[in-house]
Amino acid sequence: MTLTELMIELICDKKLLGDMMVYSEEVKKEVEDILEMYTDLFYTWDNNEDVQEKVQRKQVIFRGFDGNLKAEYYGYAADLVNEKEQFPVIAKMIKEIDKAELNSKSYGPSLFKLKMMVKKWKEIKSKEDFVSLKASDILEIVQE
Repeated sequence: MTLTELMIELICDKKLLGDMMVYSEEVKKEVEDILEMYTDLFYTWDNNEDVQEKVQRKQVIFRGFDGNLKAEYYGYAADLVNEKEQFPVIAKMIKEIDKAELNSKSYGPSLFKLKMMVKKWKEIKSKEDFVSLKASDILEIVQE
């Protein structure tokens, strides 16, 4: 375990810190939006053969937050997924799919890219004629 990983574990370990972990409302909202978006992307991909033909599974897999740079995002996501069990699709993804984790270790999209993806996802879902995500929507979101 690297020093950075140990520091993240200490920062995010509720056993050591109890209820001292306090996340800003901004971090909470951004993490929840990102996890909801990936839940939606993966669920749509998993249940739609047309989407599976046009979108690669790896494009809808949550790669996590960079715990080396954004420990609070990683910590809150871990709390929601592991402790509170609020995102079962994400939990399933992490347990069953190679390369799916909560800590991307710098291998996932940057926080900026994740925010841009959420913005595009919300924009698509807010259209008056929106019914469900299509392959073209997902490709537009992941390529944002």
